[in-house]
Amino acid sequence: MKGQASLEYLLLSLVALSMLALSFSALIAIREAALRGASALEFEKSASMLGIAAREACALGSGNGREMRIESAIDTESVKADSGWMVRFSPSSGQNMSVVRPCPCEVEGQEGISGVVYVKNEDGKIRIKGR
Repeated sequence: MKGQASLEYLLLSLVALSMLALSFSALIAIREAALRGASALEFEKSASMLGIAAREACALGSGNGREMRIESAIDTESVKADSGWMVRFSPSSGQNMSVVRPCPCEVEGQEGISGVVYVKNEDGKIRIKGR
């Protein structure tokens, strides 16, 4: 009888540990999904802030600019459109996403800029440079 009770408790403990392991792996997957979502939101915020700063510098004319801080490493690319320029911001991390914003001026930026950046209008061309 004693041996049978020990075996039952051993099986019960094994079932409890396996359920705990499944719960733990599910929590890790949830955490990773939340981090990916937060990273995407951070990128979108940084790209939108850069787009707004580029339009402001363009509207204010040559020589104007502003310093700002962005959290995500971003690449920029300008494409000529009928109504001006379209600027595509994409994450340097290789994530499959991008943000496109219109701008009256051409925008030129360094690859992988992040942290404190300077957005300046140089003779009608917006330059985004890292510090």
